[in-house]
Amino acid sequence: MNENFDFEKSLHELEQNVLKLEQGNLTLDQSVKLFQTSSEQTKVLKNYLDQVQVEIDKQMQELRDNQEIG
Repeated sequence: MNENFDFEKSLHELEQNVLKLEQGNLTLDQSVKLFQTSSEQTKVLKNYLDQVQVEIDKQMQELRDNQEIG
């Protein structure tokens, strides 16, 4: 997991992009580019969340294993 990744900042940027797209003030070219950027950003955010879930699952399993031993 990338410790330098700022999930909240990236999510905020994605939210801002969505607002820009919803306003409809962009040219078609701008909208397409922003949509592509947002799509990639969504993939990065999902990947990060998936990694976090794996880490949480590992930690939970360790806790269960320690409770069985102790």
